Amino acid sequence: MNKILSRVSGIMFFVSEDGERSSYRGYVCVQGDEFAVRVSNVKYDAPTGRIVLKNAQLDVERALAARLKPQHATLKLRLAQASSLEGFGAELEELVAICCRKQVGNQVALPSAKYYARLMAELDVVGWNRLRQLSDDLRSLELEIMDKSGRSHTVQVLLPLQYEDQGFAIKPECFVDAPEPFELQWPSDNNQVVLDEVLKQFELFLDRFQTFWNVLDALDATTCVLEPHRPARATGRRRLALERHASVQFEVDPAHPTAMLSELSFFGNQASVGALRERWGSASSRWDETRSLQENLEDVLKITLPSQKTTKPDEFAVECGICYSYRLEEEDEDTEETKQGSGATSMQQKRAPEQGSRIPDRLCENAKCNRPFHVKCLFDWLRALPTSRQSFHTVFGECPYCREAISAKFQPKF
Repeated sequence: MNKILSRVSGIMFFVSEDGERSSYRGYVCVQGDEFAVRVSNVKYDAPTGRIVLKNAQLDVERALAARLKPQHATLKLRLAQASSLEGFGAELEELVAICCRKQVGNQVALPSAKYYARLMAELDVVGWNRLRQLSDDLRSLELEIMDKSGRSHTVQVLLPLQYEDQGFAIKPECFVDAPEPFELQWPSDNNQVVLDEVLKQFELFLDRFQTFWNVLDALDATTCVLEPHRPARATGRRRLALERHASVQFEVDPAHPTAMLSELSFFGNQASVGALRERWGSASSRWDETRSLQENLEDVLKITLPSQKTTKPDEFAVECGICYSYRLEEEDEDTEETKQGSGATSMQQKRAPEQGSRIPDRLCENAKCNRPFHVKCLFDWLRALPTSRQSFHTVFGECPYCREAISAKFQPKF
């Protein structure tokens, strides 16, 4: 009986389960299937005849709960703020429709035989040698292409289920390792061979960044790059070694890669980099866009950058004075879907924002000490000392080795 009363004219309703009206049950429809929904710990206000949902609790069937897990906090907030069960029911149905658009429980919407036939035919056209990765359901694939300078690039293509139809209107999603997102122009003039059209547009897209990558490749080949450890094509950030306890970091503009750098960040104590900061302050008149980035930096700063040919990178790998390691281990950020072997997120992860420095970049100002520290290690160390003081995200204290005043600023992840 409750199941019959729970839905009238497509609107979700709840039915009381007890005389105190503290628990209600309803059913939400997901692609033809109905799942039980229970709201408990409801307070009933007899004088006004209204219910209070501030401390209410939502319970759903296990199959549906798995799909709603990413929206758990949102559901909890909306339930607490809802003025009625009917209003919350409408919001619940909207969220369920979003979360379960393609999946119900563990059932995945799979393409038809026509989809697979077209995909195989198009791979025959573009060449199977271009295929680098293919997901289990064949919805996501990675294709390789070479740019004009012989660099290898990969585009991940997420095909819609409508891919089986000629002239389909839904644009395939594309993810690339580049400074900007690759927006596919769709519908194209001729999408008879979709994958071929994707590669043609991707090739034109890569042409925009040839100078940018040429500048960075030349710099990587002739200097000692400390970070990024494995540079992605999407980033123009570089941190170069100057000497054992000093380095400089900057960002190359993809749109104007030969232009004067907007900012240089020096890492090291005042004795090591103080003079370099002063020279950079008067650099605008000396920058020449016809020269290489390395030549400009050496001329402006009046130094010779260490080269891989004459210097071993290990010479600059000075360990942190607290954790006694050089590079912090990367955190395991794999999602549950990635662990299950889905290929749909690999390129999206490559486009994730860069994380902060993972090598020691905070040095003691005492020239006799000159100990390097990871900012995070120093922040945690100082914060644990009763003699330190903290102001917002900056903590002030003493060097663990020489008692020189030192501070660390660390931005936590939220």
